[in-house]
Amino acid sequence: MNPDKVRACRRCGWDKLEPLVPKSKVVSPREQAKQSTWLYTLLIIALIVGGAYYLFSSFEKSYDQVPSTIPVRSAVPRNQQNAPALTRSEADQKRVTPFKNAVQNAPSLVESNRHVAETQKLMDSAK
Repeated sequence: MNPDKVRACRRCGWDKLEPLVPKSKVVSPREQAKQSTWLYTLLIIALIVGGAYYLFSSFEKSYDQVPSTIPVRSAVPRNQQNAPALTRSEADQKRVTPFKNAVQNAPSLVESNRHVAETQKLMDSAK
């Protein structure tokens, strides 16, 4: 133990009369002034929010200036709005006709059908 008349510790050199805060933690007033305050933080947040609002509003204005080329679509397509009432088989036939023509006109399928026909003819003649 250190007697009362000795101010400093012999082992670590700590002075009893010094504050408990280490000297590395003591900040001078000039260093404190250099640090960011809540006012600067508020200013930075305001600048970010203002920039975001500016970008959003300019994007919205430029979006409104673009002419719309796509017409507003209704629930029922135009070609079916005034279509006469067809039976189920007539409607199916009307829907199938373009695909049927495309399959009949495909050159690769024509060649494949010719090959199938030749094979079928050879199999029939073998019977």
